[in-house]
Amino acid sequence: MTTTMAMTTSTMATATSTTATATSNKKIRIVKKKVVSKDVESERVRVYTYDEIVERLAGCILSKESTIGLSDCLNWYKRIVYLGYKDDGAGGAAGDAAVGDDAVITRGFDALFYIYYMFFAIHNPLLEGYIQDVVIAVKNREPGYSVHDAVFCEGAKVIKTLRLRVSYTSSLMYQLYQYAVVQNGSATVVYQGKKGDKMVNRAISAACDKEEGGGMGGGVSDGIYNTFLKSVDNMRLKNAAVILLQRFSTTAGNVHDQDMRRKVANVYRIFTSFLIQRKCVVDESIVLKTNDMDTMCNGFNDICYSNRAVLLLATVCHVFIKEEHMNLAGAEVEDVLTLDEMKLCCAMVEEKGVFVEGEIVPIMGMGMSMGDGDGRFAFDNVYIKMLFR
Repeated sequence: MTTTMAMTTSTMATATSTTATATSNKKIRIVKKKVVSKDVESERVRVYTYDEIVERLAGCILSKESTIGLSDCLNWYKRIVYLGYKDDGAGGAAGDAAVGDDAVITRGFDALFYIYYMFFAIHNPLLEGYIQDVVIAVKNREPGYSVHDAVFCEGAKVIKTLRLRVSYTSSLMYQLYQYAVVQNGSATVVYQGKKGDKMVNRAISAACDKEEGGGMGGGVSDGIYNTFLKSVDNMRLKNAAVILLQRFSTTAGNVHDQDMRRKVANVYRIFTSFLIQRKCVVDESIVLKTNDMDTMCNGFNDICYSNRAVLLLATVCHVFIKEEHMNLAGAEVEDVLTLDEMKLCCAMVEEKGVFVEGEIVPIMGMGMSMGDGDGRFAFDNVYIKMLFR
């Protein structure tokens, strides 16, 4: 499968209900998107939102501590997958019946895609296609195979694959996301004038020619596109992040999701047109796998991740990465779950409603590091300068 990240790399062109369960000392209940774990002996109550669980899962995946293993990751991932799960008595699940299987798949794999794009994507572009294939395999699972169990067990494979690649990670995307979304940061530079340079204008025109009516439309002015492309061309990644993540973010539950997805697809079309016009962004060795805009855009549109703006920003960051800092290997034999790991998954599936308090590993120490060289992320010191432009 040809994927978005694989389209814009250098010599990569050649690599292609609520539930309540009791045990002897634990009571667990799930309320909407909050998981409540109550220890009867100590009367301690821990409440985690969906986003908090995803952050803790990310911390465990990224941890290089020998004491943090796959089981710690799966303890958190289990909460995501079985959120709202309720056994219907026939081996199925009634808790998510109202929203359907797609919602369960989206919830489980959006968490993994988020972690992938935040920390792994710009250095491991070929894993995008691997995760996409896993999602498709779950959607095409055999009849009778519970969607929750399929998402959990197949997701475990993705988690192991990511853990084996922690040496090829960077917090660049995560810090851009924190700045633009969590901190609601402002643009770092304002470009004057209504018109961009000739190359930017050609890129917009070439993309617009593909659209009906000769314009991008969708309520987005050419000035936004112009500012975005100028930000990319000048390596102003904070600017690009603010534009993409504040104006074009999409979520699975957004009622305007389809319209916003179309707008992001338009931005991606303009970005690919710009790459074709520019030929390279930083390094002259950068080569596009194809100059066909439709082929490039189809790869983008096929990815099963809800927040298209994050996907596009990761692609933008990726074109700045030198090939020597990339891991151009896809999924390998070592990524397959061992017998013991498969037994672990089966044991967790058997106890769907039982949640064990997992290890909490901060993603970046006690707070967000701005590239202080703590050694947690392999390439922070190399690319962190992009954050200060």
